[in-house]
Amino acid sequence: MKNTKFIKFIFSFLLVVTLLLPTTSYAYPPQVNQLSYVALGDSLAAGYTPYQSIDKGYPDYVKEALYNLGYEVTLNKDFAVGGYTTANVLADMQVPDVQPAISQADIITISAGGNDLLSQLEITQTGVTLDPTKVPSILNNIATNLTGIVTSIKTLNPDAQIYLMGYFNAMPYLPVEQQQQLLPILEQINGIIEAVALQSGSTFVPTFDVIAENTLEYLPNPQDVHLSLTGYQAIAGEFIQAMVANLPALEKISNRVFGSDRYETSAAISSSGWPTADTVIIASGEDFADGLSGAPLSYKLDAPLLLTQSHTLPTVIKNEIIRLGASNAIILGGNVAVSDDVFNQLEDLELNVRRIAGANRYETAANIALEIGSNADSAILINGEAFADGTAVASFAAQLGYPILFTKKDILPVETSNIIDGLTNIIAVGGTDVISDELLGQLPNKTRIDGKNRFDTAIEVIKHFGYEKHTAYVANGFGFADALTGSVLAAKHDSPIILVSSSSIPEEVSNYLSQKIITEYIFFGGSSAIEDSLLIDILQ
Repeated sequence: MKNTKFIKFIFSFLLVVTLLLPTTSYAYPPQVNQLSYVALGDSLAAGYTPYQSIDKGYPDYVKEALYNLGYEVTLNKDFAVGGYTTANVLADMQVPDVQPAISQADIITISAGGNDLLSQLEITQTGVTLDPTKVPSILNNIATNLTGIVTSIKTLNPDAQIYLMGYFNAMPYLPVEQQQQLLPILEQINGIIEAVALQSGSTFVPTFDVIAENTLEYLPNPQDVHLSLTGYQAIAGEFIQAMVANLPALEKISNRVFGSDRYETSAAISSSGWPTADTVIIASGEDFADGLSGAPLSYKLDAPLLLTQSHTLPTVIKNEIIRLGASNAIILGGNVAVSDDVFNQLEDLELNVRRIAGANRYETAANIALEIGSNADSAILINGEAFADGTAVASFAAQLGYPILFTKKDILPVETSNIIDGLTNIIAVGGTDVISDELLGQLPNKTRIDGKNRFDTAIEVIKHFGYEKHTAYVANGFGFADALTGSVLAAKHDSPIILVSSSSIPEEVSNYLSQKIITEYIFFGGSSAIEDSLLIDILQ
């Protein structure tokens, strides 16, 4: 559909138009892996469907594709309007609301020119007709206005990537003789759009061929010129092909949240996730069980989970509670796990203090489940003597409001059974070495999530619950404390916890990370928990 002589003629014409336009410029600093995308133009950008409704347009699918490539995209298609001609889009360049959006955009797509032609067609009983004398004016207006649009954009934002969409045959069901009149004009319009793109340093995105490949699916209504959703997806694919080479390189970001010990790390996690908090959850830093079962409660109350020694509330924890401005503290576990001395030290901070406990970890977990009072019909079941499976699933359990209950390998404690009796679904995490098939067979609607080892199980947990974002929290899989207190922060950000060893990335984790685009890693614990060399390996 290219016409070299025609394009050369348009170049000469566009150069004259460009010299007549004013210049002013705005600059904004870019943000890492974030893209601002503005879609300008007609109903194709707005998302009109073949049946007179508005849904996703091609910009929405472009945004989704960019996200899948690893970018956080903000899409603004407020200025895409059904029926817009190039004159309308050019006029919008002077609208106060439009200019700031353009000034801050990284990517701008333009679909304009089709309505310049469609608005001049006369509808008849047998199809459409076009007065041939109007064609030169149509083409001239498109060339002039598109040049003005692109030049205005470059004036406002010289660094923006601009993509100009070519048009497809939107009326393939017309009689052959009418097609023969309109298709050459459409070819000239696409030639103008391509010439504007080439002359201005923008990118031309052709769509004629891709829509012609499947007309029946992409243009299902012979009485309408708009695309189906799959048609918009096809066009988005053409845009992405054009964009890939121009996209900024993805930058991986790492962050450590840590202290000199597990208590300082729990305070650091609290500080990074909670500017303030009305309530804090206090659990033993010497054993995992009570704190792990408390993760969903912590998430529900939006309360950071802080660790304490059995008989002394660490100074760093006291200071963090004061910083948070907390009024309430909930201790998880009995006097052996967290003594009355700590209870009294919390009261000395003028907190309202109460304790959730049981005769053992199984009853404590059951009582925490009752405290959660979730309407969820499911629970997480893990071995009460093995922490790794629980730390892998805690962030998902917290988000979903599923209580975390404990069992023995072959025996279901009565305290746990009493809670399960009121539930519909049980998700057991861990292999048969921690929860036997015989025990699991006694439970209703059970699902087992397990892997070859603790690292693989953590990955299988992520796959089971599904995760499509770009942030991952990373903790040492051989220690419970950092992953335990970090699970609530991960839940706040709808993210999982990935387990590693202190100095290497397990093969199962490496395979998963190679398949997913993770651009931000938050590491729990200092270099003794996760060595600096491992951070470098992950970020490469």
